[in-house]
Amino acid sequence: MKKLNCLVALASFAFGLSVQAAVTHLALEYRALLSNAELFHPVQMSEVPASVVALIADGSGRLAAPGEAWQPTDVLGNLPHKRLVWVGVAKNYYLLHYERGGFVHAFNVALIQLGGDNRPDLLWHAATGLYSDLPDFAKALEANLPDDNPSYAY
Repeated sequence: MKKLNCLVALASFAFGLSVQAAVTHLALEYRALLSNAELFHPVQMSEVPASVVALIADGSGRLAAPGEAWQPTDVLGNLPHKRLVWVGVAKNYYLLHYERGGFVHAFNVALIQLGGDNRPDLLWHAATGLYSDLPDFAKALEANLPDDNPSYAY
């Protein structure tokens, strides 16, 4: 009986964890925008305003470009602790997919709007898997796979 109780408790805990991973803090207007991958076009990191990059840069203000050397672990070093995977732009909206190093390697997305005064506003961010491109991300969003729990580090 003790084993059964333990198994039930473990299964309940595991089920609770799987249920929690979901998109719960994304406004409907932004979900509609992100679900339409055709609205976004891929750009190079050099085409993204520095103020937008600064919102997702590491603690030293650095973000490695795709393919550049970076620090994927928690070992101290002089390399950036975050690296861009890809970025898409739709009008004044930037969707950045990046990876973060440290004790736990993670992938994230951030939706940032650049205002008329060129001030960026972080609209939404989430922990994700690795997405090859914007359509791949849109499919994951449709399946409710990103986890936008606000207590996570991004």
